[in-house]
Amino acid sequence: MSCAPRHRAPEQDSGDGELLLRIHLSRDPAALQELYGRLKKPAYALAWHITRQHELAEEAVQEAMLRLWTRARIYRSGSNLRAWVLRIVANESIRCCRQRARARRECGLSEEGSAPEDPACS
Repeated sequence: MSCAPRHRAPEQDSGDGELLLRIHLSRDPAALQELYGRLKKPAYALAWHITRQHELAEEAVQEAMLRLWTRARIYRSGSNLRAWVLRIVANESIRCCRQRARARRECGLSEEGSAPEDPACS
């Protein structure tokens, strides 16, 4: 039996840093779209693993991409861009879960959820 991992994390594409630079300096939406295309599957998988809800996972990934757009300048050149983006996705996923739980508590809903009168509580 081999002790080698079944799969390895993909190496960082050298073009990822260039995309982030285009996002930061040029505010290039095509660069953000391309980076999203490269990372959407692992980003959604991570978000779903944390939230266990399709809608929350999608919201978390969307918010993470927005955060990436607005905070590209804080990325440390030379560090792993994929790991940085996935950390943002994880943080946003946790934030979405907390926000949903807070809204449910404020509306007086149990975890199973009773019929809300306020659409913001669903």
